[in-house]
Amino acid sequence: MAITSVVSLKYIKTIIGLLDKPKESYGLAELKYFIKSDNLPIQSDRNIMIKFHLLQNVNAVSYIGKFVDNYSAGNQVYGTTNGTTETYVYSEPYRYCDALGRVRKIGLTLFENAVFLPKEFPRVTTSTTFNTPLTKTLVSENFFNTGDDKDAREGYEFNVTGTLESDNEDILIYSLEGNIDSVSLITNDPATLNSETTFEDLTIVNTTYGINVSNNDYSLEIAVSIPVSAFADLENASIALWSANNNSGSAILKIILRNYEKVLVGSNYIIKFYAVASQYEQYKSN
Repeated sequence: MAITSVVSLKYIKTIIGLLDKPKESYGLAELKYFIKSDNLPIQSDRNIMIKFHLLQNVNAVSYIGKFVDNYSAGNQVYGTTNGTTETYVYSEPYRYCDALGRVRKIGLTLFENAVFLPKEFPRVTTSTTFNTPLTKTLVSENFFNTGDDKDAREGYEFNVTGTLESDNEDILIYSLEGNIDSVSLITNDPATLNSETTFEDLTIVNTTYGINVSNNDYSLEIAVSIPVSAFADLENASIALWSANNNSGSAILKIILRNYEKVLVGSNYIIKFYAVASQYEQYKSN
């Protein structure tokens, strides 16, 4: 089941490579349940934490998480209090479905991190703190059509995948790995630059670094600043944005601007483009 969700600007920065990608993150699942004939739910709404892990390839950044099975979100620790001392005496699976094994509605917010006591996981308590939301899928009736609701046999897996796409033929998108830390002028014929171009194919003349990022509604305005002096005899040079310092040990090509407009500001040329992350979010019953 693919679902449209709200993507934060920080998530866009993370996907494009302007911020580090967290290796782990936490999701807040908001669950609602079926209504009985007396107009009351079978059980009260529940908020539950899910741990997500980063899975990344050249073209996509995915965060993968799941409940343990069709019943349990994980083992929950319970205890008793003896005076001021709390003693934990047992744990048991924490049920995320209702007594009939069903869920009517579910929403998911993916956060960069969460602060909680280990004994509290996976249920959300008043002391659980989430920070920096990356994506949010609202609790909605539209998530399930008639007949698609979770039944007692099914469990949930979650896949939140972000990609970058370009609708401008002069903006070429390459790897999502690594962070942008280098901007170079290249003298390759723009007509020869395409989706198959590699970093080794580039003819780099000048390398500089000056990127300013500002928010523009649900997109990012990315302004590249390059000294006028770098363009000496290179008025038609293309621009490559790439990662020099990354875990792979080699340069990673991220974006090429084949043709562009530049605006003179003081002693620098400013080149602007905009980034919007496309996200595919999937809930899978297994």
